[in-house]
Amino acid sequence: MLTPGSGARRACCEAREWNPSMPVPAGTGIDRRRFLSGLAGGLLSVYGAERLGLTSRLLGSGIAEAATLQSSDSPILVSVFLAGGIDALSVLAPVGDPLYRKYRPVLGIPASEGVPFREDPTLHWHPAASSIAQLHDAGKVTVFPGIGYSDPDMSHFTSRHYWEVGATDTALNTGWLGRYLDVHGSAHNPLQGLSMDGEMNPTLATAVNPVAAIDQPDDFSLWLNGVWGDVFDWTLDSASALGDAQRHAGDPALAQVAEAASEVGIVRKALAAVRPTRAR
Repeated sequence: MLTPGSGARRACCEAREWNPSMPVPAGTGIDRRRFLSGLAGGLLSVYGAERLGLTSRLLGSGIAEAATLQSSDSPILVSVFLAGGIDALSVLAPVGDPLYRKYRPVLGIPASEGVPFREDPTLHWHPAASSIAQLHDAGKVTVFPGIGYSDPDMSHFTSRHYWEVGATDTALNTGWLGRYLDVHGSAHNPLQGLSMDGEMNPTLATAVNPVAAIDQPDDFSLWLNGVWGDVFDWTLDSASALGDAQRHAGDPALAQVAEAASEVGIVRKALAAVRPTRAR
């Protein structure tokens, strides 16, 4: 699912600092705890962590559950927010509208170019969007062109907030995907909603169930100086196995370290399916 937008979220938040009339981003104020802080090269931020208890044992079971779902036929929704890089009148160009030719004499897509939009042949896909057009024709992408709302205040930030929360409510603090997870998700599985960013995407903001954020899946790992390739993976697998064996040790300090090593191994396996293939 592709979402047009403009302006990074950081810029959005900075703008709101000088204009308090703009809506607060969804998820602001939700409790967060950094999981395995200081041990992992790429930190996994878990939001709504108070639902997981004082230890990460419940988190481990949730991560294992996510790994199981990854290999099943359960549906996975991927939402891509294009911040400041998409023009709807170019992606789906209204080549049959004379006003399009009048106001876009240079930028306009020629009527002879692009694939006609199946539901409305007066719209043409931009030639660079041919892959999306193929997914659309295969029934894997749904398009809702020209969505708006009544009485707009002409604020980009308000419009973006409405998209993120899925309602024309400036006070709503949960995202539309987050509310779905509150109804159909789990209280112990933060990977049920994963934001591939350094912070939670507002659309994933929940009120009850935990969600998580990580910069990129291949960054989540223990740091081993001078070790890479197959040996790196073997080392981490061995450390995880040792953690599994010692996480219930009688020594509290040993049990804590073992639990962290075990959890890192579980997270690595859960994220393996979305990691890029490393060149050997």
